[in-house]
Amino acid sequence: RHRALQDFMLRNDSVTVAVEVPVYIDNLDIEYMQEELKFKIPIKLDKVLTGHIDALQLRNGAVHILDYKPDAAKGKRGACVTQLTLYALALSRLTGLRLYDFKCAWFDENSYFEFFPLHVVYKLKERAKKDHPDQIKLFEQEKLNVIQA
Repeated sequence: RHRALQDFMLRNDSVTVAVEVPVYIDNLDIEYMQEELKFKIPIKLDKVLTGHIDALQLRNGAVHILDYKPDAAKGKRGACVTQLTLYALALSRLTGLRLYDFKCAWFDENSYFEFFPLHVVYKLKERAKKDHPDQIKLFEQEKLNVIQA
């Protein structure tokens, strides 16, 4: 079903530009985003984090990162937001496009959920002002296992 949906979107949807787009992010990328862009990304990687974006769309002046999740409405929202935010950060870093230009979503046959990854990063930055940086738990290791290859 997953592959059939990707084939359909790539062949018939005029805004879908790619499927199964590989992305990666490492500690140097995280450090750059934290030091140069002043993002707060509370993870430390001991290896390269990799993943594949199910579908990439260019729509209404934004880059849309789409991820198919069976039973999307029943899934863990935090894990989906974490995974897709990391995909957006990785794709932003790889392409040089601003995170402002990205929108993320996960979906299934009946549900669709979207968010702006920049809002997640800003929320982390605000939380970091209140909490000690080591106490931020949004990107817990078990959530990262979702996208490790």
